[in-house]
Parts: sequence; C-alpha cells; structure tokens
Amino acid sequence: MNVDTSYMIGQGYDGAAAMAGEWNGVQKHIHNVCPSAIYVHCASHSLNLCLVKAAEIPAIKACVTLMQSIAVFFSDSNKRLADLQKAIEENCPESSRTRLSKHCSTRWVEKQTAIQVFRDLYPAVVSSLQRISEWRDNGSGSGRAVIFLRSFDSDFHVSLQVLNVVLAVTKPLSSKLQGVSQE
Repeated sequence: MNVDTSYMIGQGYDGAAAMAGEWNGVQKHIHNVCPSAIYVHCASHSLNLCLVKAAEIPAIKACVTLMQSIAVFFSDSNKRLADLQKAIEENCPESSRTRLSKHCSTRWVEKQTAIQVFRDLYPAVVSSLQRISEWRDNGSGSGRAVIFLRSFDSDFHVSLQVLNVVLAVTKPLSSKLQGVSQE
C-alpha cells in the first residue's frame, strides 16, 4: 500500500508502550516511514492525567468515592431506587433525571455528568437517605444511609462544587481536543 506521507507532520497517542514506545511502538514505525511525523503525547490524554493527579487530593477523592458509593447504594436495590425516584419527584420536580449516574473509573472528564446529576439531585438524595435511615427491616440499608448522611460535611460540599466547576470546563475542552479536525 502506497500512502502519501508528505502531509503528515505529527502523531499523538497516549503513553502506552504499544503506541508510544521509542523502539517498537506505533509512533516508531510511523517515524521510520515518515521522519517528519514527530510524536507528541495526546493532549486529551494529558488533560485526563492532570485530572487524575488532582483527584489525589484527599477531600476530592473522598467526595468522588462517596458519590459513587451512594449511586451504587440506590442502584443495587429496587426499593431504595423507588424511594429515590419518589424523592426526586417531591424535591426536584423540574429534573428529567430518575436516578444517579455512576462514574467512569478511568476517564475523569466523563465524571462531569455524574457529578452534575448528583449535585442537581442532592436535595432528593438527602430526603431519600433520611427516610431510608428510618427503615427497620433487615437488609434495608438503614445503617449505610445514616453513614452517608453523616458524610455530607463541609469538605464534601466544597469538593462537590470544585469538581462541578472544573469538570464543566474540562469536558468540553477534552471533546475539542479529540475532534476529528484537531491538529
């Protein structure tokens, strides 16, 4: 196959050895065919790595972990999910959401939607957790509901707002960086 490489001036990938390896990675093979195609680390991937590093801040890490645990708590029980949906109708009637979103474990910019949904549905989450904390049947999760409610401290609220603001900027940026016409 003959390919015109005269227009190729660069190549960008994540840092995986199969792609970026200087001896046998894809970038090396392309460089052998087209020496002008310099390798740079993918800008969107670099952004994600920055967010991963920033998420090592204990308060941010705790906030994300708590939101994910609560989303799983509701999704693991039809009874609890039904109570959350009732609380959404009562406390957030303008919302089109009927449940919390779970987070993507690897792509930080994709967490933005889940965090925004949690923030928007927060009054319903609190209301439902308060009701569940009063349930007395075995396996209801009342004890976990109490623990979740006690975890909503000032660190959580500040972290939630910081995450919401930062990810609202980084998600569109990441989308632009991955655009088809991005050079």
